[in-house]
Amino acid sequence: MDKKLRILILEDVPTDAELIERELQKAKIAFTSRWVDNRDAFLKELEDFSPDIVLSDYSMPHFNGMEALELVKKRFPSIPLIIVTGSMNEETAVECLKNGAADYVIKENMTRLGQAIDGAIKKKRIKQEKKWAIEALKESEEKYRTLFQVAPEGILSADIKTKKLLHANPAFSEMLGYTEEELIQLDISNIHPKEDLDRVFLEFEAQARGEKTLAQNIPCLRKDGTTIYTDIVTAPILIGGRNCNLSFFRDITERKKLETRFVQAQKMETIGTLAGGIAHDFNNILTSVIGFSELALNDAKKGSQQYENLQEVLIAGGRAVDLVKQILTFSRQTDQKKKPVQVKCILEEALKLIRSSIPTTIKIKQNIQSDELVMGDSNHIHQVLINLCANAAHAMEDTGGVLTVDLLDMEFNSNFISNYPDLPPGRYLNLTVTDTGCGMTPDVLDKIFDPFFTTKQKGEGTGMALSVVHGIVRSHGGHIYTHSEPGQGSTFNIFLPAIYKQLKPDDSVDKPVLTGTERILLVDDEPVIVNMSKQLIESLGYDVVTRTSSIEALEFFRRQPESVDLVITDMTMPNMTGDELAVELMKIRPDIPVILCTGFSTRIDEQKSKAKGIRAFVLKPIIKQKLSETIREVLE
Repeated sequence: MDKKLRILILEDVPTDAELIERELQKAKIAFTSRWVDNRDAFLKELEDFSPDIVLSDYSMPHFNGMEALELVKKRFPSIPLIIVTGSMNEETAVECLKNGAADYVIKENMTRLGQAIDGAIKKKRIKQEKKWAIEALKESEEKYRTLFQVAPEGILSADIKTKKLLHANPAFSEMLGYTEEELIQLDISNIHPKEDLDRVFLEFEAQARGEKTLAQNIPCLRKDGTTIYTDIVTAPILIGGRNCNLSFFRDITERKKLETRFVQAQKMETIGTLAGGIAHDFNNILTSVIGFSELALNDAKKGSQQYENLQEVLIAGGRAVDLVKQILTFSRQTDQKKKPVQVKCILEEALKLIRSSIPTTIKIKQNIQSDELVMGDSNHIHQVLINLCANAAHAMEDTGGVLTVDLLDMEFNSNFISNYPDLPPGRYLNLTVTDTGCGMTPDVLDKIFDPFFTTKQKGEGTGMALSVVHGIVRSHGGHIYTHSEPGQGSTFNIFLPAIYKQLKPDDSVDKPVLTGTERILLVDDEPVIVNMSKQLIESLGYDVVTRTSSIEALEFFRRQPESVDLVITDMTMPNMTGDELAVELMKIRPDIPVILCTGFSTRIDEQKSKAKGIRAFVLKPIIKQKLSETIREVLE
């Protein structure tokens, strides 16, 4: 034994007590002992001495071993007691053992004493360790139970073989909208969509092999039929001898929505950049088509087939110009002149037009309450409502339905906009367009703002309407949110930031179309456009000098700076861009007026060009009337 045993000897015969101590020494037991011979002394030493073991005689005057055993059991149940006596028969010994004695030793055979003590101490240690283990287990179970109940993540256990749900914590029950009692009546197939069960079952097979698994982006079905997305960490465990698993569910639905919005925003940004590039090339082509058509009309006889054909070309060109404007509006790269506008007036006017253009089977309900202003373009806001209502009418054209338009004031604080993470706090106009039509599936909903995406039949639409709406809303500092389900209709929620400015009357007037006789230097790297533009400007009475290189144009101007009254230059040219050419020309002659033309540019706009001293900034394609007005404005 590692340390001295504290041994309490209860014996009324001193020589017998000495005999016990000698036997302990013979057994090579390291001990310290105390001897008592009555009940009171016995109780006192139990308290003060705190013995590891008690050796008690059975027969003593006024107090016996059975009474001592009862006292120890009642007050100090962890202390083993061995009966050491010379007056005990077999029946009495058995009775003592039944009542809790650790052992008994007959005084005539004291050689067993050391063995009996060793055995009693070992049993005491085992009993104590077992008690500690039980207490630790209870503590562990309590901690697990507490963790299970209060864990913010969903916790679920299931039978790996039967796929039956066994236990669910409150967080998981709340996550899926069930009570725990309802959940344990289900199996795995009830909480995952059918199309995802194969993947889930593969995870169960891995767990059956003893593997820990991580499953990401797993759909789970709520009681109300809606779907959430989860990441699931699962480990195999034994419950009641059965192979089970313990799974931890983290709800990632909101994160997935944010990721989807981010990906969508990146996609729209990329498409917008591409759209801008397409618009640039397309505008150059349209400049030639429309310009040469207008030139040919000058020589065509009115009423002739040639004249009528050219008119059709110009009409088609006009449609193409509108389409390019829609592309640039989608990409938010049009030159917009914004001013304070009252959306209410625009919507009321637009709804009159919509009523006359959609079937009578579609009822219009309107709730236009806001009188607030936004900083914007009234034509574009008008276009937003027309496009959304036309889209809604198409969804209801077969069955009829209700088209609802709401315009309300919204004051967003940090709590309210948790559902709209893109919106900063502030005052907004909330325009909502709702239909009761066929609705959209999630895959269609993901693409509705893509240019040229449409579910309409061929010839029924270009697929630009909603992409233009998206571009207009974003260009006005707003955001658009869409909700739709098949058979449940669609809702478009638009939020535009409100302003405090007052309306001012529109004092714009039409400018006259004028001709002139000045000399103009025309610069463009496209020979076809140079040829067409030269003829068009000359038809207005001007003398035109052309160059297809910005470097050549600069050399010509350097030699004859006073021979030119106006320079018209393209923006995108090799070696030297149009704005760079303008700066060099003005270094030679500061008063030279320059008109900068472009199909599209991310480098410069009207504000930047004017800051460089350029007199006018014009987007291609340039119509003859617009060009003539711009030239006169700059020269005069």
